[in-house]
Order: sequence, then structure tokens, then C-alpha cells
Amino acid sequence: MVFEKCLAVGMGGIVASNVRMSTRGLTTPVYTVIGGLGGRPITRQSLSSLFEKAMQDDLEETTFLDLKCDIVERELARELDHTRSGAAAENILREVGVVDAAKTA
Repeated sequence: MVFEKCLAVGMGGIVASNVRMSTRGLTTPVYTVIGGLGGRPITRQSLSSLFEKAMQDDLEETTFLDLKCDIVERELARELDHTRSGAAAENILREVGVVDAAKTA
């Protein structure tokens, strides 16, 4: 398992990609865990849960630690609709209640 704090679009975790290349031909899987995106805190509870899943071999090839996937999926759907809804970051902040919708309208 390779834990990373950054992501290369189209490539995934940068270090994990290098680890995969260096272990090519081996049967050991390489899992990528990306956490702390956007300055999010990485908690002991999240790490403990992550390590338990890893020990049970219950990880996806790429895992985003504590990412609110439902919010990301709604923003991606908004972009696919080709509506001019504003910047993605602003939409996400509005959805989680950090930015008041009345102030940005």
C-alpha cells in the first residue's frame, strides 16, 4: 500500500505508479491510497480503518481517504449537463454549506 498526498490526473498516485513499474512481473498488488487532498486532515481513526481494510485485502486499486464521493459525483454530473453552474470548487463549497448560495448568486 502506497499512501500519497497528491494525484496526477490520468496517472493516479505518482509514487504508487513508480512502485508499480519497479515491481512489474511480481504478483504482489500495489494499492494506492490518496489522502489529505485540499488540506483535509488525516485522522488516526481514518488511518486505523484503512490499515484494517488493507490487512483484510479489502482495498480498491485506488482509494481516496475520507473523500466525499457523493459530492464529487454530483459535481461531475453537473459538468456533464453542460450547465454554466460556476467553478467546481465554489459549487462543492456551496453544497457542503461553506459558501452561502445567496451571496454567490
